[in-house]
Amino acid sequence: MSGIRLSRVCAAIGALLYFGLLAYWAPKLSYDTATAGFVALLVIVAAIGAGCLVSIAMSHRWRVGIVLVAVWLGVLVYSAEAILVVTFLTRPMPDQANDGIWDDRSLHKVVGDLRASGTLAVPDISSGQLSAYASSHRPTPKNMWFLGGIALHTTVLCNEYGAWVVHETDQHGFTNPRDIWLAEEIDVAILGDSQMKGYCVPAARGTAAVVRGEVPATISLGNGSIGPLRMLAILKEFLPALHPKHVFWVYYEGNDHTNLTAELDSPLLRQYLQSGFTQGIEPEKELIDDVLLDYVDEWLNTPRAESPTRANIIYRLTNLIHLARLRRYLDVLPPEPFETVAMSRILEEARSVVVAWGGTLTFVYLPAVSRYGPWAGLAGNNARIQAWVTAIAEEKGLPIVDLHARFEQMERPERLYNGHLSTAGHRAVGEAIIEAIRERNREATSH
Repeated sequence: MSGIRLSRVCAAIGALLYFGLLAYWAPKLSYDTATAGFVALLVIVAAIGAGCLVSIAMSHRWRVGIVLVAVWLGVLVYSAEAILVVTFLTRPMPDQANDGIWDDRSLHKVVGDLRASGTLAVPDISSGQLSAYASSHRPTPKNMWFLGGIALHTTVLCNEYGAWVVHETDQHGFTNPRDIWLAEEIDVAILGDSQMKGYCVPAARGTAAVVRGEVPATISLGNGSIGPLRMLAILKEFLPALHPKHVFWVYYEGNDHTNLTAELDSPLLRQYLQSGFTQGIEPEKELIDDVLLDYVDEWLNTPRAESPTRANIIYRLTNLIHLARLRRYLDVLPPEPFETVAMSRILEEARSVVVAWGGTLTFVYLPAVSRYGPWAGLAGNNARIQAWVTAIAEEKGLPIVDLHARFEQMERPERLYNGHLSTAGHRAVGEAIIEAIRERNREATSH
């Protein structure tokens, strides 16, 4: 094959590869994923693909140059992604579990094994998944959006340390002692996403458990895959009956912003922005539990052909093609004005509800792990998100606990995470909340 013909073949292959990447990435572009860097990358990929295609009709010299640029760009971008993946895979685990033996069973297998041994086990399922299932399979009378989990069951969460973590759920599917709802008085309530639910750490070592060591009457209403609008919904549905003195709103830098964007698409969830709106979940609790258990039964009866190892390999390859790690570190667009209005309304409504029973709402800013470690300087959007949301909290007159300011003073703060917060991370968050409680109590005493 002559050099001219070979260069044309390479240009054609380059055009196919780059347009293939464009076809794979472009449908994933939405406001949630539309980072400035990602948009720029799509433009560059389209330009290189077009260049390769046009170069087929160009001179041999120009064609070779364009093909070399295409190869160089591909190697550069995917090398950066590979370095980030290796960095995260080799980051020391803060907590080694299971005597160094990794339990590689799938979630499906773990739940099945526990049930076979007589334990009433269920997987942890996000409220969004459960709500979608209910609306299509067994609609509730009000087509409700579920906010808790499956009540009074052993719930299998995740495995980030070698051993699968299970939690016992309370009457509403949250991770708490089962008698907490019978307490005469609740002093502290903690709201948040999977970080505050205690994902991948034993329940006895989560943030709420740390706070409970100082203030026994502490309840956690953390839940997985939720954002600020569902946090407001949980507050309005469950806390007015408890009247906690201190409510801590834990905003997670890693995904609360994008979760809010998705939540605002739900007409039902948007109703929580209205004063006085609730779904009235408590009277429907038995029906809700029936629907949730139907979902689990269907989930358990669905064959899972892939082994955990194969599924993990497919997951990692998909993330590699999608540049999941690199995109996380590319600067993102600032929040849209409608998100600022929504976040402002959310915190205003939350504060109003808490103040109505004489409580105090405190805003806790929890940074993402991308703030720390060797790649911290590339996480340019984190500071912007923090400035945006803390300015809203300050405008509402909320006390603020800045965990980033606290973490960055620590040696190797990245060890406070291992995907989710590690036990050391939960201890640090819990201690910060305890200090805030003491400060509020001192202020109340001085007055």
